[in-house]
Amino acid sequence: MASRRKGSKVVDDFEYDEEEVTCDCGLRASQTISRTATNPDRKFFGCPNFGVMAKEPCDFFEWYDIRDAVFKSTRMLSEAVVKLTLENQELLASLERLGATPTQSSHFLKINQK
Repeated sequence: MASRRKGSKVVDDFEYDEEEVTCDCGLRASQTISRTATNPDRKFFGCPNFGVMAKEPCDFFEWYDIRDAVFKSTRMLSEAVVKLTLENQELLASLERLGATPTQSSHFLKINQK
């Protein structure tokens, strides 16, 4: 079965954890660019033994852009969490300025989180 090992990579000035992809042969999967008419210039991971006279090359294959989409979605969700956390802090500060006690403010947040 293919495995993954985490590493670090910088893409578009953002650092993120990228998993090192290992094929079913146990080798580091190579990143290649498709030159087919149906998937022109699309990056993918594949077994480095694919297409060579190896004893038993595996058929490991994975599109790179799917992994990239997951990274972008994760980054967007992380940014949303930061934004909502700041918004909650501002709301708590507003409640306290209006005279709510910390206990009342916490109760208000708990009710609205349900």
